[in-house]
Amino acid sequence: MPTSDEHPIPATQPMELDEEELSANFYLNTIPNDAKREKYTSKTISIPMKSEGEEIVIDAVTDLPDDSSELCTVLTTEDCSYVHWLAVAKAYANQGKVEEAMNVIKQALSNQRILHESRSVQAFITVGSVK
Repeated sequence: MPTSDEHPIPATQPMELDEEELSANFYLNTIPNDAKREKYTSKTISIPMKSEGEEIVIDAVTDLPDDSSELCTVLTTEDCSYVHWLAVAKAYANQGKVEEAMNVIKQALSNQRILHESRSVQAFITVGSVK
């Protein structure tokens, strides 16, 4: 059996990445489906209303209320799915408003619809930290 002295392991060179490869847009642009790409790049949150075809659209950067309870009331009243609750929680977390994000998650977990959506419970548990 050869020793490491006989067959030295070649030194690895640091991998060079160009600036474009370090950009999220480089990878997002590889998503061929426009609707899927929009899901990852959108700065808006759409909350469907019970009225057919209507929705509330919120700019996640400029229109989030300081108190997340306002949006939680809308999400509860409109009987929204966990997907919308998570979008709101994520928007608060992305702005560094972790307490508000946690408030959204806590209120979602006390919502009867969320508790009955088996996938939603797993999603909230695996999220751990909203990023």
